[in-house]
Amino acid sequence: MRLEVRQPSKSREIRLHLDNNHVITSIPSAEYFNFSTRVEQSSKLAVGENETKTPATKKDTREQEEFRLYCRNWLAGNTPPMPKFIPLRSRAEISTGEQFTYYTRWQNAAYEAGLVGCDYPVAYGGGGRTKCQIVANQEMIRAKAPILPGQIGLGRAAPVLFLHGTE
Repeated sequence: MRLEVRQPSKSREIRLHLDNNHVITSIPSAEYFNFSTRVEQSSKLAVGENETKTPATKKDTREQEEFRLYCRNWLAGNTPPMPKFIPLRSRAEISTGEQFTYYTRWQNAAYEAGLVGCDYPVAYGGGGRTKCQIVANQEMIRAKAPILPGQIGLGRAAPVLFLHGTE
């Protein structure tokens, strides 16, 4: 399975392929919730120890501002200590049971706290928030929290199912 971004004549399009010939779905990129891109963009922001700078053209809404404070407070008391093994930079590096346990426990704790999937409706297991996932991502980066091992599910499968799935 691979993800491909094409730029046809007028708009960008994202295609999810099962193999080299078969396109599973095609999504206009404006509708696509690409959480990993948001994390990548967030990591480029200048962040101080006690502050978070958002892009100059955007300011937090009241909901985002309150959620940012919640994230900071929760992360300050709940980010796990460094593991005994060398911390991973990518979920693709998980190769031992110890690594898998450490990172999945972290992701589950972050989900239970509302930092993962927070923009999805409550009815589908999300937090029911609006444009707050980027805030959670920025704050996890600022707190130097561990990676989330389910990034393919979070950033690829979940958005496709949410946008194109049926009850």
